[in-house]
Amino acid sequence: MLRPIYDVPRIAFLQQVLRSRLYSLLPNVTDATAGFQGDSLDVQLHSDGDLWYTTDIVGSPRRQRYWNAYGRLSSGHPGDIIVETNIPLRGRDLRVGALFGEDADSGSTFLLHTGKIGGGRAGIGKSAFIDWVEGQQPSRLVRLPPEHSPPDFVIEVAELHAQSFLSDIKAFVLQAERFKEWATGQHSR
Repeated sequence: MLRPIYDVPRIAFLQQVLRSRLYSLLPNVTDATAGFQGDSLDVQLHSDGDLWYTTDIVGSPRRQRYWNAYGRLSSGHPGDIIVETNIPLRGRDLRVGALFGEDADSGSTFLLHTGKIGGGRAGIGKSAFIDWVEGQQPSRLVRLPPEHSPPDFVIEVAELHAQSFLSDIKAFVLQAERFKEWATGQHSR
């Protein structure tokens, strides 16, 4: 059973693991502008020629978070953020869409997503994304123990030390992209 990790030093360490793994697996670095609903930021994109990743610490002092943004250079809008896995710097914050979790039996650590997804368009939101993932890949949905709810369910994005780490991240980004296309009528289920 997966249990959320709310310990502040452990979150900082796992964010460093996430960043280090992605930086090493996405070796191409480019200065670019990453866009999101209503704004954009000048960032360094780390990519493999298609999938890109950037990270920073953002937010007000009381609501700081690790901002982890992903996109695809081959998409129609290569600088647009497809999905984010933002993790609160301090413990638990239900307004932020991702967290780390640990398998109580194996000790493996995972990047998890609450389903909170942006897009600034009708039909794109947390419950719709969770329902869509459940219909597409129900094995990716994980129920959290009752003492850690809400959220009741999270999406398993990737195990941080797995051989399949990068392909799991890519699959999640593609899944979010397909969901947004489906929700806006640009793609069939």
